[in-house]
Amino acid sequence: MESVFGWPLHISTSPNKRTLYNFPMQANGAEMLRLATMRLCDAGIVPIMLIHDGILFEETDREKIELAKEIMRGAGDQMGKAARLLDPPTRAVPACGNL
Repeated sequence: MESVFGWPLHISTSPNKRTLYNFPMQANGAEMLRLATMRLCDAGIVPIMLIHDGILFEETDREKIELAKEIMRGAGDQMGKAARLLDPPTRAVPACGNL
């Protein structure tokens, strides 16, 4: 099992089922964050830091702020398209019922 860009999940002999269900979402979310960060840097918008699943940058130029939003949305769109090319995983139904 690996992310869209090839980051692997190293599976033990008795993996936790929740880890297996959760890995695609977490791994591809991290890929989206990396992709957005690289594109922001290429555009001259250098992040101060990555915080969990967000990007912190300090900017006052409205045009750069709008460009940053476009870049981040574009990374999300690209990851969404890449994920749809893969076979959909079996859906895990939470204990509280269907979502």
